[in-house]
Amino acid sequence: MPVIATAPPGAVRHRPRSRPVRALGVCRVVGSSLVVTLLVVSGAWASWGTVQYSLYAKEITRGTMTVDRCGPRSCTGPFVPRSPLGEAHPTVELEQHIGRVEGDRVAVALRPDTAQVVRTGLPGFL
Repeated sequence: MPVIATAPPGAVRHRPRSRPVRALGVCRVVGSSLVVTLLVVSGAWASWGTVQYSLYAKEITRGTMTVDRCGPRSCTGPFVPRSPLGEAHPTVELEQHIGRVEGDRVAVALRPDTAQVVRTGLPGFL
């Protein structure tokens, strides 16, 4: 007598998914991926105006800013270039929404033809 394999009692048998259900899952994954890509690209596009100075600053424009005082939207202080060819500025402005403590030293890059600086390194990139 042949033995017939049966499922144990209480086991649930799964039916294969139909094509519309699989297609809906694929559309959901593709849609979510597009939204994430759109958010990342738009964030990069919006911040490129300052990030480019942070990433691609020449050695002459890189230096350190010592915070003298901070307001609600920016901090000011003197800029000392890292290179001897760079030009020191008595007062530069760092736009920033988070206040710093007086005396903090921040690695920055000077924006061309202005007295504004942007953070360098990972904080400037982010």
